[in-house]
Amino acid sequence: MSSVWKAHMFDVWKTWKRGAGLAFSKPRYLALAAGLFIFFIPLYLLLTNVVLIDTLSLNPNLTPVDGWSAILLAGLAALGFTLAAFQWRELSGLSHASAGAGGIGGFLGTLATACQICQPIWLFWLGLGSATAFVAEWSPYILPLSILLLLFSIHLGLGAIASGCPVRRPKAGKTSAEKKRPEGGHTLKPGRARIDKTG
Repeated sequence: MSSVWKAHMFDVWKTWKRGAGLAFSKPRYLALAAGLFIFFIPLYLLLTNVVLIDTLSLNPNLTPVDGWSAILLAGLAALGFTLAAFQWRELSGLSHASAGAGGIGGFLGTLATACQICQPIWLFWLGLGSATAFVAEWSPYILPLSILLLLFSIHLGLGAIASGCPVRRPKAGKTSAEKKRPEGGHTLKPGRARIDKTG
């Protein structure tokens, strides 16, 4: 059983390595991932009450796990969005399972809260504070579920990229040989001139 598990994990590692190598072979996707990570960090820190928006200070009830979990969510969300952008742009398609898991995981991440007696701040902005009081109690379960869904989304995205080479589909149109072919349907060979026959 242990050998089967090791073989499976080795296959997963190869898939992740190949998919990541393809996705980040172009500098623009590295830049996109970095930009999204910088964007998502303050977003998750604020939405999950790690940073109190009124005073822009750390939550006094914050634990190191809560703080690092918000940063982890930001990193996973940034990576997931980058892989989705790569699939859409380079593969002309998108893994629906990967997008679904990533979307749900990213949304659930905003429901996790660093305050065990209060809900995420954005629920109050929408006027749903009293109707969603149960969220604070379920936060310890919501957070790991969100992380698992984001990891699953990344796994599916990397798998789709690893199996999708060549990444660009050829565009419909004339081939290079057809573009060089002169009128009349004949292809000129090097060193020979074309002789037009007249009636």
